[in-house]
Amino acid sequence: MSSISELTKRPRRSAPKVKTGCLTCKIRRVKCDEQRPNCIRCTSTGRHCDGYPSDDSALVQKRVSRPASINSYCIPFKVPGSQADRQLLHYYCCQAAESLSSYTDPTLWTTLILQRSHHEPVIRNALVTLSSLYQDHLSGELSCYNNDNLPPLRTLQRIAKCHRQLRIYLSSAGALPEVALTCSVLFYVFEALIGNSQQALKHLDLSLMLLQRCQKDSSPSMSKPDDIVSHLAALLSCLDVQASIYDQQRGAPKLILTSPSETCGTQSIVPEAFVDVAQSEAVLLKLQNWVSRHLHINAKIKHKPLAEIPPEVLHERGVVEEQLQRYLIAVDKLYQVSEEKVAQRILLLRIQARMYYGILLQRFPCTSSGQSPSIIRPLSPLTVQCYPDPEDWIDTALSEMSILLDASSESPACRSRPFTLSTQLVGGLLHAGLKSTRQDTIETALALSQHPNLPSRDGLWDARATESAIRSLLAQVSAEQDAGDRVLFVSTLDEPGQMV
Repeated sequence: MSSISELTKRPRRSAPKVKTGCLTCKIRRVKCDEQRPNCIRCTSTGRHCDGYPSDDSALVQKRVSRPASINSYCIPFKVPGSQADRQLLHYYCCQAAESLSSYTDPTLWTTLILQRSHHEPVIRNALVTLSSLYQDHLSGELSCYNNDNLPPLRTLQRIAKCHRQLRIYLSSAGALPEVALTCSVLFYVFEALIGNSQQALKHLDLSLMLLQRCQKDSSPSMSKPDDIVSHLAALLSCLDVQASIYDQQRGAPKLILTSPSETCGTQSIVPEAFVDVAQSEAVLLKLQNWVSRHLHINAKIKHKPLAEIPPEVLHERGVVEEQLQRYLIAVDKLYQVSEEKVAQRILLLRIQARMYYGILLQRFPCTSSGQSPSIIRPLSPLTVQCYPDPEDWIDTALSEMSILLDASSESPACRSRPFTLSTQLVGGLLHAGLKSTRQDTIETALALSQHPNLPSRDGLWDARATESAIRSLLAQVSAEQDAGDRVLFVSTLDEPGQMV
């Protein structure tokens, strides 16, 4: 199977170098007549002329729109499809692929899916549609869907066309399960981009069924380095956990990633030290799946006194807490010796682990043994002399989230915030606002929800909706605090010996 990077080495028949002219002609790779204010070549064909950038803006555009990491994936002219499709695929490589793989291993989005798209038209057409939707998302054309309005008709038509193409493909004799699984994941992204969370959840559940079928039919010993199913499995496992957090009615995650020996504590999930960031991502995914399933299954007893909680539940809760402690220590060691290019990935793992630890503490405030847990050192020194308050862990996670967003590679010149799939940053901010009773913590969450580098959408979570919810919570807490201050003031005046 030829890779996309190999295809780029083939000579192109006609690719005129366009160094000057309007932006539209540059994208189309045609010579511009450079008429002002709009070139005739664009206007005569009914196209919109994007004008002529200044030298400074051209440099900014090059820096923002064309990351160095995608230079090896420039789409050649010999890629099947129309010129418009090739332009959208090129845009996918320059923009969408990087956002979809934010803070994670980019192999799935920058290599494996692109390789399949060259040989499978149904995947290529889905990628073209994804690129078009991503463009519309950044331009704000899809934001109206959250206001009970339908997306643009052409958007719905593109999505419907992809569904028809997949149905035709599945009716053919040589249909491959991994192609159907890849398209199903792309359909999930379609619905997440336009904000249709319920339809996205349906595609996710279908994808999980297809994944289990693919894993059952294939042997792990026969897996290849370029096996796309293993990468899709990691992504779907993450989305499975997120979906159960987003929609409580969905119940526990569909996948079970831990074994009975791990949940009972006879086998440790977390090693003494991580070999690399990939191992730490895989271990955290198992812990997130475990915590989410444990909390959903035992949701009915979360508010009961400690004495009324079954011993086996308390035992499992103690085991998963110990594993989270081990993880935080191990990932901190990995962070200290990591290279700069993976430091942000590791920092995101620390943030997610702290959030899940805080959730566990809130649901089960005490350990079965009554002993204080080990001290987990955050970025800034934190002395734990007694059992930690859950909000302390949330505050630490928010502090590290601020560091991560400030260090993001997004340029301030970029007008639109990106779309991501699995960072859990937006959902983490919403959780911090909902579970915190401290006004300063909610204020921090609100400030981060407005951060220019925070994703505008992260899978099912919308940043604007999250910001609105946190703002309402902050107003409620402020009102309650003001009312409490007034009650305290009145009661003080009524005390004997006080001046009225």
